[in-house]
Formats: sequence, structure tokens, C-alpha cells
Amino acid sequence: MLLLPHDKGLTALRADYQDMLSSEMIYGLPLTFEEIVGSIQQIERQINS
Repeated sequence: MLLLPHDKGLTALRADYQDMLSSEMIYGLPLTFEEIVGSIQQIERQINS
């Protein structure tokens, strides 16, 4: 099972997340995009093992 898109989709998600940060849609100290993706990848590995 894949939880994250590849290449273009991930690039689009990164841009959208940056827009959300710039618009102050996320309060407090936000996670970096890499931290979010890393967590999702870890969940993906657990699901697929």
C-alpha cells in the first residue's frame, strides 16, 4: 500500500504545504515537510511488512 505519491505528486504536496505555512494556516511550531513525509513513510513500511 502506498500512502505517498511519487515525484510530481510529492512536489505538489510540498508546494501546498509551503503555501499553508506562508498563509499561517498551521499554528504553533509546525513540523517540516520532511518530518511529515518521514513519519508517513514509517507508517507505510509498517503497513506493508
